[in-house]
Amino acid sequence: MNKNYFEVLRPGINSTFQDNGRNNFYHIGIPFSGAMDNRNFLLANTISNNGINNPVLEFAYQGPKLKYIGENISINVTGDVNFKIIRKNKNLKFSCYENIVLENNDCLDILSTNRSVYGYLSIGGTFEVDYYLNSCSTNTKAKIGANRGEKLEKGQTLSDAEIISEASKFVRDVSKIMNTRPISILSSQSENEAHKIMASNHIKQLPVVDKENRLIGLHLIDQILNLTPKENFILIMAGGFGKRMMPLTEQTPKPMLMVGDKPILEHIIINAKAQGFKKFIISLHYLGELIIDYFGDGSNLDVSISYLHESEPLGTAGALSLIEPKPELPFIVTNGDIVTDINYANLLDFHESNQSQATMTIKKYELQNPYGVVNTKGLEIISFEEKPIQVSYVNAGIYALNPSGLKYLRKNQSCDMPDFFKLLKSKKHLVTAYPIHETWADVGRPIDLSEVNKNSGD
Repeated sequence: MNKNYFEVLRPGINSTFQDNGRNNFYHIGIPFSGAMDNRNFLLANTISNNGINNPVLEFAYQGPKLKYIGENISINVTGDVNFKIIRKNKNLKFSCYENIVLENNDCLDILSTNRSVYGYLSIGGTFEVDYYLNSCSTNTKAKIGANRGEKLEKGQTLSDAEIISEASKFVRDVSKIMNTRPISILSSQSENEAHKIMASNHIKQLPVVDKENRLIGLHLIDQILNLTPKENFILIMAGGFGKRMMPLTEQTPKPMLMVGDKPILEHIIINAKAQGFKKFIISLHYLGELIIDYFGDGSNLDVSISYLHESEPLGTAGALSLIEPKPELPFIVTNGDIVTDINYANLLDFHESNQSQATMTIKKYELQNPYGVVNTKGLEIISFEEKPIQVSYVNAGIYALNPSGLKYLRKNQSCDMPDFFKLLKSKKHLVTAYPIHETWADVGRPIDLSEVNKNSGD
């Protein structure tokens, strides 16, 4: 047994080892997994002065109770977490997001998580855990990752942990610092995904490989990252009844349904904020007060949020007539039930560079005919096609618009976006389509929500 180790006195409800997950293998059926709250995961390692993708212990609701045996080490706990340290039968209280020195025979008792749902324990050093496909992330359904793919169990000792003391924290042998698991990204993955991998691993270059793992290119952070604050606002349509999602939406507006540990609406805002957008307007009708209670003015997310109130449902475009004062810059409109990592800045650049009045995002949709198709000319057979795939493009529910087009909308009159585009086209304005290749899901049915949650983590 290692000189330094933790003994699990209470495992907690859902305590597992996590890192950034397996980003490059979903195309072969391996789930992403990884930390559910990326911000607090990164903060945990940053505070410990560890590598950005160092393994941490993730817990939810009730956390573990751990007894520490060994030399003094530094630890920290991140998230909205209630915890205490029991030292010589005395309860010591500490705060989250601070380095804490843990002494021999101390007990760390993580009592509960609050609004953050998930919390994280990081140590000054590293847990030596098993890796599967370049990640220690535990996926309990697939039984892969650290701790044999299992949650912590009562009575187990984290005896395979190398816990580095304060005195020896910066002592490493070559085998510990050399890169034996190089990070790469598939050519089919988006720039947004590349940005996430580079940010989470604290790297400025990311090799691009094909399906055979052959090097074909290189992403540079300077070419991807553009966090210049955007003055353009994003309008999120969140007033619908969500009838197809009943009974889930009986007491919850559809944009507030949870994906992972956050509502869909919060995912939209966080994604846009990461790209430099700070101004948001949310259009409300059904159960809108719940959205206001949750987000307020947006200050908790370090953004600005204002609201439009639809007295009657106005469709996907009608609420635009309520915007006051009228904007001076092009702006983004998105449905509030879209889960995507689209680059909104690229959409705006496309819109403005083409001098469009309105731009609609479209997503490629393939439908395979289950039958062999016979092509005829009159009664003559021309050709055969075995179960052909029909390719079409669907409205992805995200738009870039010029302010001048708002003059065609009548205040408080219902109008849907396709009709608005038809109206603009009838006025001889240029309307364009912007194909998106990033991940995208329209959460319109309970099965859609289930699928998105399945793909969002373990």
